[in-house]
Amino acid sequence: MTRVLALLALFVTLAVPGRGLHADETHRALVLVSGTDSNVDRLSSDEVLFLFMDAPVVKNGLRLQPVLNETDRLLREVFLQKVMFMSWRHYQRRLVSQAFSHGWPRPDTVSSLDELVYKLQHEPGTVTYMWKKTAEAQKIKIVQVLWSGSVN
Repeated sequence: MTRVLALLALFVTLAVPGRGLHADETHRALVLVSGTDSNVDRLSSDEVLFLFMDAPVVKNGLRLQPVLNETDRLLREVFLQKVMFMSWRHYQRRLVSQAFSHGWPRPDTVSSLDELVYKLQHEPGTVTYMWKKTAEAQKIKIVQVLWSGSVN
């Protein structure tokens, strides 16, 4: 009888949304990061939008340099949808438009985590976005949480 109850309890735990063994894997936090010695402080949501549209953003006397994190496609999609409020295609069009209209160069794009961390640690004012767990594992400065929620 106890075996049946134990199996029933396990089944109920796995069947209830958000209570299964993999529930923690779907909840993520997207964070803005910079180098550990950086003096970059919290940015407003408008400053984040301007920064990643490559408009000049200056904090503590330093012009911030955005880097597009291409190490994870899901990360990119969540960043674009939840923070920038646009699709990849629309974002690319906006960047090209900004480059033609204002002469602003497009943000650097990095697809290697090692290269991204190196840039953050060695180029003052460089900021990017990544999953919180990745930032903690790389021991880099988390400036702020940009978004937190479940991803499928």
